[in-house]
Amino acid sequence: MNMFGDVWKFWRKETLIDKAEEEVERMLVIAKDMFHIAMGILLDMKESQTDLYKMDRGLNKIQMDVRRKILEHLSINPAMDITASLILITIVVDIERLGDYSKNLVDLTHKTNRVLKDGYFNEIRKLRQETEPLFEKTVEVIKEKNADEAREEMQHCTELAKRCEELLDNLFSDSLAVQDAILATLLLRYLKRIASHLKNVASSVINPFARIGYKPGDE
Repeated sequence: MNMFGDVWKFWRKETLIDKAEEEVERMLVIAKDMFHIAMGILLDMKESQTDLYKMDRGLNKIQMDVRRKILEHLSINPAMDITASLILITIVVDIERLGDYSKNLVDLTHKTNRVLKDGYFNEIRKLRQETEPLFEKTVEVIKEKNADEAREEMQHCTELAKRCEELLDNLFSDSLAVQDAILATLLLRYLKRIASHLKNVASSVINPFARIGYKPGDE
């Protein structure tokens, strides 16, 4: 038996899975920055030198790199860390979607030429202030694997998504100007989806693979 070869393979396996997880954490940080920049541009007409589309391409590259690392990891020892590998591959899809929604937010800037405030937009600003810390919290949850923190974040995400839905329901019976109604509707839908994807990522800490994205105990 080639002992050195076996030790090398074990070390290589650990390095690959660890690096894949580090890249997942890095994706979350990039997604958080994209969201912050996108909301600043859309709500407050802030100028930014940052190319969000370039950042999104970076997210896509990291996602592909995570897949490559996990594939190599499983090819070295296919019996080890199968569940962890499947979870990482699953949640990088959610994180990549976070970047897509930030792009969608920036695309809305072409539909308006003013600071968005008052009425529903003030409510959206409150939702933004509550959403941004959830990105940081998600990074902590993934790093620490703290089940209680994961449950707490999932609850926050669920409540945030519910508030988005309630505001959307109110919009249907309100008499807003067409442009404001469209912008508010799209913003609320994007914020709701962002909360849902963050919840999915947090759920990976406490749920079995087949139940990622669901609340514990849900049928």
